Amino acid sequence: MVEKSIDYSKIEPYHYSDWLGSLSFDDLQRLRKVVRLVHMKNYPKRQITNREMDRIIEAIGPRVAEQQLKALIDAGKLN
Repeated sequence: MVEKSIDYSKIEPYHYSDWLGSLSFDDLQRLRKVVRLVHMKNYPKRQITNREMDRIIEAIGPRVAEQQLKALIDAGKLN
C-alpha cells in the first residue's frame, strides 16, 4: 500500500477574515484562550476546537477581541 502525502495547500484555513489572518500566531493563541475562558466556558470539551474559537473571534470582531484581550492581560489572567 502506498502512503499518500498531505497537500497542505488544500486544507481549509481556520480563519477567513483579513484582520484575523493578520494576527501573529501568539496573538491568535491569546485570543483563542480568551474565547475559551469567556465565551466557551460552558461548552462541552469536544466542541472546543480551534475552528470554533476562530468563528467566535470573527463574530465578535477586532475591536471587541482587542478589548477582551487587553482586559484579561491587565487582570493577569493571560501572559
